[in-house]
Amino acid sequence: SYENDMDVKIHFNIDCLFLCEIDDVINYDNVYYYKDKYYTLYDDKIDSYIIYKNTDDIINNGVKIR
Repeated sequence: SYENDMDVKIHFNIDCLFLCEIDDVINYDNVYYYKDKYYTLYDDKIDSYIIYKNTDDIINNGVKIR
């Protein structure tokens, strides 16, 4: 049997915002337009893809529509 010890650093960002990709911008607040797609803040009532990567890019570099 072979054992290997290794130090690992794990970083959890608990302040991360989750976004959802949406098609209809009329029914939502906090809508961002970024790279030809629309996003809004995650809500459990939205049946869409949950975005958890690059949310800072979308919010900071996207255009806030409402």
